[in-house]
Amino acid sequence: MENVNDLENKILKDIETASDLKMLDDVRVSVFGKNGIITMEMKTLGAMEAAARVEKAKMLNVLKANIERLKYIIDD
Repeated sequence: MENVNDLENKILKDIETASDLKMLDDVRVSVFGKNGIITMEMKTLGAMEAAARVEKAKMLNVLKANIERLKYIIDD
């Protein structure tokens, strides 16, 4: 997994550079879709040791919440 901060920065950069709603939707799908970045990272949790899994899950959930919060700002 990439560092969660690096992952967040990449996602934010993709959002900032989206020039229209189609590109913004493509970013959403690449992050939250069936094979999206966060989705795929969440799928790796089951194979991890408990302590590492909890830490990674917390970081991914915070990242997910931050990105989802942006959705509501953009929709306004």
